[in-house]
Amino acid sequence: MALEPAKLTDFKLAGALGAGTTARVYEATHVVTGRPVAIKVMAEAEQSPELRERFAREALLLADVDSRHVSKILGFGFEKGQPFLVLERLQGETLDAKLRRDGPVPLPRAVHWIEQLIVGVRDSHDKKVIHRDIKPANIFVHHDGFDEVVKLIDFGVARLCEVADASGGLTSTTHVIGSMGYMAPEQFRSAKSVGYPADLYAVGVVIFRTLTGRLPFVSRSVQAIIRMKTEQDVPVLSSMPGMITNPLLDRFMLKSMGREPEARFQSAREMLEQWWNVMASLDEEGSTDVIRRTAGSGAASSRPLPSERTTPGGSFDDQAPLTVPSHGGAVGAGDETVADFHGGAPDARLVTRDNPFDLPTRSDPSLRTLVERELELHRTRRRDEREGD
Repeated sequence: MALEPAKLTDFKLAGALGAGTTARVYEATHVVTGRPVAIKVMAEAEQSPELRERFAREALLLADVDSRHVSKILGFGFEKGQPFLVLERLQGETLDAKLRRDGPVPLPRAVHWIEQLIVGVRDSHDKKVIHRDIKPANIFVHHDGFDEVVKLIDFGVARLCEVADASGGLTSTTHVIGSMGYMAPEQFRSAKSVGYPADLYAVGVVIFRTLTGRLPFVSRSVQAIIRMKTEQDVPVLSSMPGMITNPLLDRFMLKSMGREPEARFQSAREMLEQWWNVMASLDEEGSTDVIRRTAGSGAASSRPLPSERTTPGGSFDDQAPLTVPSHGGAVGAGDETVADFHGGAPDARLVTRDNPFDLPTRSDPSLRTLVERELELHRTRRRDEREGD
């Protein structure tokens, strides 16, 4: 049967879980089932057509990505004409909160978190979704029982790689999107230049900060940071205080943050393969105690054991399934001021056709139809406004 759009009256809202410049996330409970969720709504001061369309696009993009390491949307609706998202509740904190409180993440734990992050980026890119704002505040470390599951959250500025500026979308050559410290050099030149390698550059910066506690380029001057990013190589990781010497890890970092897109990894799959090689080299050196398993997308995929991994530049096949449940979810409000988000993330399998809380999901076309209709309405209004001027 066709699913009804989500309505705020279906939920009992509690306190705010986090707030950013454009959105606020609330703790909520579905009235009928008692299921805990998170509700992301647009900030009252942000009622522009662009922000409305951004919310709709986030719902549309997330509905297509099925990964344990990417935020999962449960529903989408409108309250007095304003869009809101229904998201799974998570228990834990953002990587940004963790780094600000504790500093660098110990290497044995960091290698697993990084692996999961790259898997999430891979699964997004496989669906042609470019995040465009990967940073620690948009990476959530969720506590799933005894497991720590890294999830990529907040796709509010994401886009499909095919979306052209002429379509009336959110991207323009003069609109710089992203967070300064994590942006690739080409993002300062033109939003049209933002492709998959820009996301991979941001992943490299996240890895650098996760391991060292600092960004590779630091200055009080925005222009100085742009100049350093476009003219200098990133510092060699092993030269940083407290870091081990591992040539393969150093090469991985330099390639991740190459100044030009063509100098970097050309796909998240290539990056993931090389990260597996880095993990193998750390295992062999005794630098980490790496448990040889990982969570993949949906039905998780296993990575090769050290004896099975390919050499740098080789191909790989990560399709061997593991029997782990598929969880997802995210909350995020869009900038570095996001607070910690606490709560439980229920199993996605609880959402069934017989459940009153059967909100639109990626398997139901009603969500896509709802969002696409909203996007088209806004584009029509904007065309009418331009023609009326």
